Amino acid sequence: MIKRKITIGAVITILVLSMIVNPMIITKSSGYETQSYTDFTYYKSITISNSFIAKHLNGFPVLLMNTSDDFKSVFNGGHLQDDGDDIEFWSADNSTEFPYEVELYDNSTGEIVIWVNVSSISPSTDTHFWMYYGNETCGSNQNASSVWDENYVAVYHMNGTTATDIYDSTGNGHSVSSEYGNYLQYQKTENIGYSVYFPNTTGESEKHKQKPSIESGKVF
Repeated sequence: MIKRKITIGAVITILVLSMIVNPMIITKSSGYETQSYTDFTYYKSITISNSFIAKHLNGFPVLLMNTSDDFKSVFNGGHLQDDGDDIEFWSADNSTEFPYEVELYDNSTGEIVIWVNVSSISPSTDTHFWMYYGNETCGSNQNASSVWDENYVAVYHMNGTTATDIYDSTGNGHSVSSEYGNYLQYQKTENIGYSVYFPNTTGESEKHKQKPSIESGKVF
């Protein structure tokens, strides 16, 4: 759930753009020199087709969804640590590191749901950037609050196991502090990661859209 200090129409446009960009071309690269971060064993080239981009975007959070054997943990036959800490994203010329947030990582299937703040996306030419991965000793370098800039009031991925396990990904600290309502169901599978179901008062499996508030203790 994303809430911005702009009009509802603009929010919808931004979400649609994020989802349209999702069918990226993700291939193992060839014919390129990695100019930095040789401490990562593997890398992939990610391409955002300019045919999906209406205007130039700066600092735009892009949704990266993919399932690959390469992204499984080493224990499960892939190349990542068990917790997926060994991932980084860099610009095509390796001069700029992109902040990212992992919404979901399944080390047994190799499924990733990651938001990457790409510094510049062009409407006239394809945008390329690198994903580096595979380092047994490094720690996590993800930085969720840097993915979502000051225009975002709050961002909730609804992937917690309880109400108080749902956090605001921005630096504003509007995390959920309590639960209002009956029969809430957590970590339900959706198109993007997990969701929270808001059934009716009888507990039937209905999913209701709730308008959130960022008042302290009254998010649900």
